[in-house]
Amino acid sequence: PMQEYSCPQCGSTIGGKDHILNPSNRVARTNDATQTGYCLGGPGQREALPTPERTLSPAACAILRALMHCSLIWASCNNETATEGLLDLIYSQVRPREMSKFFWQHLEHDINILSCATGKSKDEACLLLHLVLRDVVMKNPVQSSGMDTCSTLLTKEAREKWEKCFNDAYIQPTLKQLDKSLTEATQLLLNDKKEDRDRLFYLVYERVTVSPNTILPHLWSYRSRITLEHLSQTLKTSKHPILNEFLKQEPILRATQYIPGIVQLQQQLHDLYHRRLDKTEAAQITVGDFVRGLKIEHKKKLFLKKMNCVKTAWTLVKDKLPEYARVRVPPEYLQKVTWDDSLPLSYLIPTLTGPGVCTVALVDLLVGAHNDFMEKCHSELKKKQKTE
Repeated sequence: PMQEYSCPQCGSTIGGKDHILNPSNRVARTNDATQTGYCLGGPGQREALPTPERTLSPAACAILRALMHCSLIWASCNNETATEGLLDLIYSQVRPREMSKFFWQHLEHDINILSCATGKSKDEACLLLHLVLRDVVMKNPVQSSGMDTCSTLLTKEAREKWEKCFNDAYIQPTLKQLDKSLTEATQLLLNDKKEDRDRLFYLVYERVTVSPNTILPHLWSYRSRITLEHLSQTLKTSKHPILNEFLKQEPILRATQYIPGIVQLQQQLHDLYHRRLDKTEAAQITVGDFVRGLKIEHKKKLFLKKMNCVKTAWTLVKDKLPEYARVRVPPEYLQKVTWDDSLPLSYLIPTLTGPGVCTVALVDLLVGAHNDFMEKCHSELKKKQKTE
């Protein structure tokens, strides 16, 4: 280094002079710091909405996790030695006898997420998992996909490469022709089932004539839902760049609707406590304490509504904060913040250091995503005007 600067957040010296690093600096850690073991926590701690992970779409992420939990259920039910090893990998408090139930609840959550992400029923989500497993057994293009070079999975890069190879080889081909594959699989089921034993199944898929005298026969009919994920799978084209960009950024753009509520909450707490509370005092007051201190019911409801804006937006985009936000959020805040009554008020008071950085980074990410998308729209519209 040849120059020194001060960090805008903490004021620390960065860099050095005459190719000599400042003593207060140290070489950045470049080895894999990914937490080992099972890191998803309990089923109730999982995300409630479909979210993408790395290069995986929400549907692909749900499929991979469902297959993982299927393997863990099998191991916990059939191998006592494996069960003891699994206990060492799980950070949640789980009794050995409840381990299979623990993973089963996770699998149910995966199927719910997959159903929501694809716009299909839970039955069809299970059928989709079977289709992926069928391709794994029937195709098994290990060497051609590149997965044979990732057998150890000891590094983060190797795991991400294997994940991408598996997604490209087995998941994406099934998702690209999802409706066709599900229709063919359902037809096989219809041909295999017996009408006298499975009449409800035939009624749902309208393979049995329903008497006109039957009360509301259409209530038994089944129609697939149309969702953003379903649309994005259908619209694999570059002819609609704005729509494609919207679908790509949809989880973050969906959270932008909560910007006004979050900013209003920040402003309210900043006006109340700026230069009146130090960090120690703010950390001792919880959200529950603050709400109980509001004597007017209308103000309580308004505050809780704003809190819900923070919680919902955080759930949608927290995994994107390390990647997109210009304001750095320490990993420990990303993992432990819950946004409930026990949360210290210091997390809501906007600051560039400490717990208050959470809402600052959240707003920065959402505003940036909104502005980038609007710029994209403006740019594409200008291109269109020039060609007309």
